Amino acid sequence: MALVQTHGEDPIQQQVEWHQYRPTVTKNPAGALVRAIRDEWAPPQGWLDAKERAADAARRREEEAARRAEEETTRREWEARPPEERVEGRLTFWLTRERLRGRQPTDAEIAVQRAELIAHVVTSEGASGTA
Repeated sequence: MALVQTHGEDPIQQQVEWHQYRPTVTKNPAGALVRAIRDEWAPPQGWLDAKERAADAARRREEEAARRAEEETTRREWEARPPEERVEGRLTFWLTRERLRGRQPTDAEIAVQRAELIAHVVTSEGASGTA
C-alpha cells in the first residue's frame, strides 16, 4: 500500500508489466520488483523489443489491408469499364502474336477477334454474376 501512495498506480502497473521481461538474476523476484518500483527502473530491452515487434506486425497488417483495398478498388474500376475498353490489351496481344507469326490481320479479322473477345468478357460477367 505504501508503494501506491508514494509512486502511484500507473508506474507500479508499468513495472509489473516490464517485470516479466527482466532477466531473473535474483533469488527474490518480488523484492526486485519492489526495488524496480522504488528506483524507477527503465524498461528492459526485452520489453522494448517485444513492443517493436508488435508495432511492426501491426504496421504490416495495416499495409496489407491497404494493399488489398487498393487492389479491390482497381478491380472494381476495371470491371466498371465497358467491355470494349477491357479487351484492348488482349486484342493488342493477339495482333502482336499474329504479326510475330508473319501475318498481318485484315481489318475484318481484327473486328471479328474484337467481337469474340467482347462476347467472352460479357459471357464471363454473366456467369460470375457481375454486370
